[in-house]
Amino acid sequence: MRLPVAAWTLAALASHPAWLLADVTITENVSAQAGGKESAGVRVTAIKGSLMRIEMSQGNDTSVVVYDFGAGEVVSLNGRKREAHVRKIGQNAHAAETSVPKDNVSSSATPTNRSDSLMGLACQEVAFTVRVEVFKGKEPVLFDTGKACVSKAAPGAQEYATLADDAATSGLVLGLSGTNPVFVALDRAETELYELLARTGGIPLRIERNIHFEGGLFAKVLNKSAGLRRSAVTQVNVAPLPSSGFTIPKGFKIISQSRIPPGERRRLSGGEEALSAGMALAVVRVLGLCSLLIGGWGVDDWPGFFRAPPRPLFLLVSALAGLAEGTLGNAGSRTGFAQVAASGTARRAWPLFLSQGAVLCLLWLLPYCDRRGILTYTGEASLRWLGLALFVAGAMIQLRAMRTLSAQYSPLVGLRPDHQLIQHGIYATVRHPIYLGLLAGLTGFVLVFRSWLAAPALLTALAFTAHRIQNEERMLGGRFGEDYEHYRRRTKRLVPYVY
Repeated sequence: MRLPVAAWTLAALASHPAWLLADVTITENVSAQAGGKESAGVRVTAIKGSLMRIEMSQGNDTSVVVYDFGAGEVVSLNGRKREAHVRKIGQNAHAAETSVPKDNVSSSATPTNRSDSLMGLACQEVAFTVRVEVFKGKEPVLFDTGKACVSKAAPGAQEYATLADDAATSGLVLGLSGTNPVFVALDRAETELYELLARTGGIPLRIERNIHFEGGLFAKVLNKSAGLRRSAVTQVNVAPLPSSGFTIPKGFKIISQSRIPPGERRRLSGGEEALSAGMALAVVRVLGLCSLLIGGWGVDDWPGFFRAPPRPLFLLVSALAGLAEGTLGNAGSRTGFAQVAASGTARRAWPLFLSQGAVLCLLWLLPYCDRRGILTYTGEASLRWLGLALFVAGAMIQLRAMRTLSAQYSPLVGLRPDHQLIQHGIYATVRHPIYLGLLAGLTGFVLVFRSWLAAPALLTALAFTAHRIQNEERMLGGRFGEDYEHYRRRTKRLVPYVY
């Protein structure tokens, strides 16, 4: 009997830098009842950045699956045959869409009035229903109903919710191993369930599911293999994990099962191609940043740029942040930019391009003035270090927010056709964390290069940010109505607990 795939699969998606993510290990007891038979086992899921390993033990049988989301591959390890079967995530997504399209799936989740405590962690009960039409507009119909106890206090809860959003945008389908519509419908239901629970902002510590089919004689036959599914987390650890557990063991024969038609490659591996394009753009931006900063200072005295430690550290942090944005933002923002631009909701783009041009000018001008003492202030050492701290904090805030938004991130003010109201992660506290990070970073930049000249730029940035926030809130309020008004009342606009 096939036990359900790990809920934690969704938490590991995406090519995110390991230094932004905690390593997490989850141990669960899982069981299934169907056709008068019962089975039970233990599942251990290890997550390390964009890598995940699921080890399922059931009696004397053990299976291991490694997900490498950076490479877009799934590796199934067969210890007895010493074989590693490799397939593309995009190939699975294409097979699922061909067999049972995403449009065949609908779902809902409603918090109940019950709460509980598991492993000393408070959790809220949520009732859920997932409906999947095996064949569009025809019988049978698969229903996955039940209750889950979701904990927002569990270690790694924010990482789980954030990365689950990325999994949803990638088209990942859990456990897909064929094209049979019934099995694909079951995998679709499981994927939708964990996406649904992840959107609550917590980790499901306990899940009880009733899987059944409705509609005609075929449904009665299928129900003989359907039934109850249960999972209960017994331990969650957040601690560094060795990389060796996520690689193919030595001596294993690698068998590739990836056969993506050439004409389908762009559509199937769009996330991977967007990531590659994003990284290439990030490298170009980093090289441009170095050229502007050193060029403004003066190449004839380039060693002098490195004499005050905050300046080279600013350059280093800027480069790292740019590369991180290449993995976090550009793969998603390229899709988000295009969809927002095509949606008809996008505001005029010229203020955005004008502000970016102003930043490029400052990148050259501030080092130029710093070296020559033009409109600079005294007491440089302490303020330079303060500026560096603000810049690092701003960069981290922006990256955190971009990771949470995933494919919904766009530099344009507008809404995608399938736009969702993000209320978890850093967005559970403030509504506009990217702007908070931008303002903190710009202030830090000015302090690192001790410039009074940039004071007008800071005031202009404040006015520009206030204008964009006003437009965004008006647009979101119009789309989401009372839901956004409730969200607005319980959060701050820009600075946590203050404003």
